[in-house]
Amino acid sequence: LFRSPEITYAQSRISSPSTKNLVQAMEEGKKVLRYFSGTKDCGLVSRKSKGLNIVAYGDANYSTNRSQTGIVVMVGGNTVTWRSCKQPSTATSSADSEVQVMQLTAALGELVKFLIGWANPECGCDAQLGS
Repeated sequence: LFRSPEITYAQSRISSPSTKNLVQAMEEGKKVLRYFSGTKDCGLVSRKSKGLNIVAYGDANYSTNRSQTGIVVMVGGNTVTWRSCKQPSTATSSADSEVQVMQLTAALGELVKFLIGWANPECGCDAQLGS
C-alpha cells in the first residue's frame, strides 16, 4: 500500500521557494499531516496484471505565472510514478499550458518505457481546447 499521488501537490507547495513565509509553510505542513491522519486506510494498491502496457496522463492548471502540472504513469494498470510541479516556463495561454504538460507527460512515459524496455506509451490529456 502506497500513499496517494494527490499529496505531491501539497508537498510541492510546501517545498516551493515561493513559500518563503515559514509560518505559512508550517500551516501547510500541518494540513498535510491532518490529511494523512484521516486517510490512514487509503492509498495505491498494485495488482498483478497480464500486460505491461504503459499509459501516461497529464493535466495542467493554467496560470499567468508558471502553471501547475500533474502527471501519472501506469504500467499494466498500476501507478508506477507521478509528478506534480510548476511548469518550466510561463505558458502564454491555456492551450500552451496543455502542450507543455503533454511534452512532460510524453517524456516521463518514454523514461518508463526505457527503464522497462517495453511498448510505446499511450499518453492522454483531458484538455478541451476550442477548434
